[in-house]
Amino acid sequence: MITKDWKSRQRRLPIIDDIVDFWPNTPIEELAPGINRGWSRRSLRNREGVREDLCKVCDLSLMISPYDFVLIDGLRTEAEQKAHVDAGRSWTMNSRHLTGHAIDYAVWHQGRIRWETEYYSPVVDAFKKAAFKLGVSITCGADWRSRDMGHVELSWSEYPIE
Repeated sequence: MITKDWKSRQRRLPIIDDIVDFWPNTPIEELAPGINRGWSRRSLRNREGVREDLCKVCDLSLMISPYDFVLIDGLRTEAEQKAHVDAGRSWTMNSRHLTGHAIDYAVWHQGRIRWETEYYSPVVDAFKKAAFKLGVSITCGADWRSRDMGHVELSWSEYPIE
């Protein structure tokens, strides 16, 4: 059931009309189990500087994902990236985070961040569906040989560094 708060969430996540247009005969609650989710202050801060197309994919993913998630990283400075590499949290200084082409997220379930793999597959599916619907080409770290479950980036081929 859509709550009365839906209108304010619609302003926050403006592509809800597109969801309804794309799947017109499906109840909104089925299409978007997270319709009443909104970004936390932390997530909003972490998406500053992230490319608009990736932000749109994140917005739609948040609505259609069966699990809530938070954005834990977006645009990074070179110093931040170096710190990630030095700490072993990243393996390259050629990161898409340096240009706002990537985000890292964590699943938020039952009041805490979850790192168990089983929570990530449905969220990865939501990212892929959202990207397809919006015509945005993404790469998910979950698909890499060295898996990075909570990583999503705009594809290099469609979104080269300018």
